[in-house]
Amino acid sequence: MSFRNSLLVPVAFFALILVSNVSRNSNASASLAQACKGQHVVLTFDDGPHYIHTMKVMNALDRAGKNGESIPATFYLRGGGLKSANYMGGVSSKTEDVHTSGNAIIKRIFKNTQWIAGNHTNTHPSLPTKDRKTIDEELNYWKKNPLFNEAVKAQGGYKTFRPPYGAVDESKVMPAIKAAGYDHYMMWDVNSQDWRIAANKVPQSEISGDAAANKKEQEFFDRLWPKDKNGNHRKDLSVDERVKIMRQLMFNGLKKACEERGKDKATPIVVLFHDINPITPAALPGILEDMKSLGVEFKGIDKVEKYSSAWAPSHKRAPRKPELKGKPVLVRPNVSRPNLKSIHDGGKE
Repeated sequence: MSFRNSLLVPVAFFALILVSNVSRNSNASASLAQACKGQHVVLTFDDGPHYIHTMKVMNALDRAGKNGESIPATFYLRGGGLKSANYMGGVSSKTEDVHTSGNAIIKRIFKNTQWIAGNHTNTHPSLPTKDRKTIDEELNYWKKNPLFNEAVKAQGGYKTFRPPYGAVDESKVMPAIKAAGYDHYMMWDVNSQDWRIAANKVPQSEISGDAAANKKEQEFFDRLWPKDKNGNHRKDLSVDERVKIMRQLMFNGLKKACEERGKDKATPIVVLFHDINPITPAALPGILEDMKSLGVEFKGIDKVEKYSSAWAPSHKRAPRKPELKGKPVLVRPNVSRPNLKSIHDGGKE
């Protein structure tokens, strides 16, 4: 064998490995795209409104939409945010009325037929730790806000609730949700963990009941987070570094959720974000592009035909249209969901 040929052998060998790896990665990407193609995804945003970050989130949803329509989303609003619209965000340097800013955000929600306004309580307590009177007050605070009432009317009377921390119980909270007339309460399937990433904290696994799976997910999070020279997780990451982590985390979470759904494309994957920190609007455009590249279909929660384990209806009622005075607004009818047990029927979701 000539010297030249002896050089070509290892080169060809490593080229074969490279092609093999590229092929394997391409096959994995194709498999993931196939698993997610047509999968319904519901985007939700908690704890707002924030007079800067919520508006940026809305702008990203507008820009990523098509045919003149925004990406559908549900905004679970807090009473504290509605009063000040600067929750956890400091006061604007401009001389502006932040209450007016909060009202402007609600108006923007109910004027957009792709968006839903939901309740996330007034003060964000863990409801099972409260008495029934306090729970009722937290569930019904929105009635004191005229614009929130208008939003509910514009949604065809559609009312959705997300309990803080996902905390509910059967003795007090679920009966209170039903009594308050909510169509359902909503949990989530994929957690962006944006609040942790925004605070330079390593995401934490939420898997319960499976120690091996919980450990595997936490190891993934630990690998995502850059370390210093001593091997400790860094606490000084730039916005760009944190955006990259959030995109990777979301991509992995969506991948797992699509694989778990299998052929059931109509049961939506519910994604949790928070619109009170700068990381979420910074990462959202890239995350939406990642999702679209996988072929998912974005759905509003009032437009899906099937429930996921992430939510449960509080009662069943026929669709109704609101009686509106003054300037008409677009009305989105409720979706009939007749084939599911509800809290009212004693079902557990």
